[in-house]
Amino acid sequence: MLHSAGIWIVNGNSAVGHYVTKCVKCQRYHDSPVNQQMADLPKDHMGEGPPFAYRAVHYFGPFYMKEGRRQLIPYGVLFTCLSTHAIHLETTASLMTDLFLNAYCRFLSHHGPVRQLRSDQGLHFIGTVKELKTALSEMNHDKIK
Repeated sequence: MLHSAGIWIVNGNSAVGHYVTKCVKCQRYHDSPVNQQMADLPKDHMGEGPPFAYRAVHYFGPFYMKEGRRQLIPYGVLFTCLSTHAIHLETTASLMTDLFLNAYCRFLSHHGPVRQLRSDQGLHFIGTVKELKTALSEMNHDKIK
């Protein structure tokens, strides 16, 4: 409007541009949309094979339940297939390593062997790894062969 009236402001474009870059509403309306870059999925998420070959495990709970007059506090163990996103639920009475191993054995008997198991590195999972490593070192490998 000023330009059509014959008025020219020295460094006007620079002043307006500076104002526009500071204005939040102007930035929102004039910026181009940003495309989100997504990383490649890990191989175990795309792995071919039977369901539950690549798995993740999580604990959740506790749940408060009553059995007669007795109050129970069970936890849930969630096994997730990383390629098909199928789930399998087990319950344990507490977060102890032995009870997790029992739930894991029940899961293995139902779904078969595992290629890879991921967890959130909780204390009960670390205890399970230590217990399985000691059991493996105590085995007589000559008899197994």
